[in-house]
Amino acid sequence: MFDGQTFAVWEGDTAKTWRIEEGALAGGLRPESVEVLRDVVHAWLCDFCS
Repeated sequence: MFDGQTFAVWEGDTAKTWRIEEGALAGGLRPESVEVLRDVVHAWLCDFCS
């Protein structure tokens, strides 16, 4: 059971996707992940358009 403070018994990607905000689980891309994703998509599009 989630205690609202830690990921003690949680299984999931707590480094990139999941986080704890104000005692609740929050999910989604973190800002640093969005930058990496943007670079990957840009590189793919450049290869596709060449």
